[in-house]
Amino acid sequence: MPSPFILAIETSQRQGGVAVQGSSGDIHTESLQPGGRHSDDLIPAIDRLMASAGRTFEDVAAVAVSIGPGGFTGLRIGITTARMIAEVRGVGVIPVPTAVVVADRIDGHGPILVALASKRESCWVTRFGRGGDDHWMMTGTPGAVTETTIDLTGVHLLVGDEHLPAGIRARCEQAGVPVLPPTFDPAACLHVAQRMWSRDPGVAVDPAAVMPLYAREPEAVALWRGRSADGVR
Repeated sequence: MPSPFILAIETSQRQGGVAVQGSSGDIHTESLQPGGRHSDDLIPAIDRLMASAGRTFEDVAAVAVSIGPGGFTGLRIGITTARMIAEVRGVGVIPVPTAVVVADRIDGHGPILVALASKRESCWVTRFGRGGDDHWMMTGTPGAVTETTIDLTGVHLLVGDEHLPAGIRARCEQAGVPVLPPTFDPAACLHVAQRMWSRDPGVAVDPAAVMPLYAREPEAVALWRGRSADGVR
């Protein structure tokens, strides 16, 4: 089944962007300002993207969005924008785990690990292997790990940014597992969403059902819970 015209949004990190496929098959992308306010830049970037691709919002048949783990603010802005556009257009949203976006840009053989949302001694790790169609597929259950709980058995490489816990980086070095930096590419988000749609158009869900995938509770929420437990409102 041919893919619909999908608008892909990747704002899970400080450097974000959007992507669509033009009518001739070429991929158009528009980057957000590094370190800028995604809330200010996202809609103008989408407008520029549509103009460069010769398309309009009326053409959008589904919206794909990278759902995390990632930065709390970027995820909220990206998902809120995806919901808004989808609601206006009356179309569904395709939620794409950010780890799958990252894995899509990795060559070679598996298994591989994608480590996201590193903080202090832990990070959120997703394991991938090559599927029957030679694309990366999640294996096992993603979750938070530390240097003592991470399983590097058979792993060919780990993808992690500069915030990867030092203990985990040391474990990789000891095991001979290379560590590569991640790429958060809106074109990869688009590619994954198109592949998901080709397998099952039902991946485009009700916009209201799309939620961020957080690796841990936001600090503001944890603080509020603590204050509430102390009787402070």
